[in-house]
Amino acid sequence: MTGAFAALGESNWTTESRRSVQGGYELRAKTWPVAPSSVRDARNLAWAAVEDWGLSPLADAIELCTSELASNAVRHAVPCVSCRVAVRVYLFPGRFVTVEVDDSDPSRPVLPMVTPGDVPDTSLLSGRGLWLVSREADGLDWWPRPLDGKTVRCWFDLRRYGIARRSVSGLGWSIEQV
Repeated sequence: MTGAFAALGESNWTTESRRSVQGGYELRAKTWPVAPSSVRDARNLAWAAVEDWGLSPLADAIELCTSELASNAVRHAVPCVSCRVAVRVYLFPGRFVTVEVDDSDPSRPVLPMVTPGDVPDTSLLSGRGLWLVSREADGLDWWPRPLDGKTVRCWFDLRRYGIARRSVSGLGWSIEQV
């Protein structure tokens, strides 16, 4: 591990940094126990990945969305000793960055329909997190996991930010602003 990702350090929980040349993606992933501190750790993981990949224009939006998804995973987790919050940040160079968060709650999340000019209902005590994710990310979806819980995913289209793939060679790649 190098760069900002290395600064996260090691813990008793799973850490993964992988590059798949054949699959055309890079992955940063980590799993934590269900605890409020996991939200901060998830946010830091996403920030470190984006910084290491040289995608600073996306850092704030990805950090916010990761924080909201991880907060929901912690808040709505089904209590159990072995429950974990898993976060994966993928880079598909020149195409997308995706953030996936697994949680132990099998219930369907309420995905808001957001249109330009919408504002959240501030009288509600909850429900604004996925609204924010829907506003910041280019897409938001979810799917049930086979044995327990679900995965909630958001993604960011790099082309919208003017970031395109310039070259992929062996294990290295580079980006350029277009």
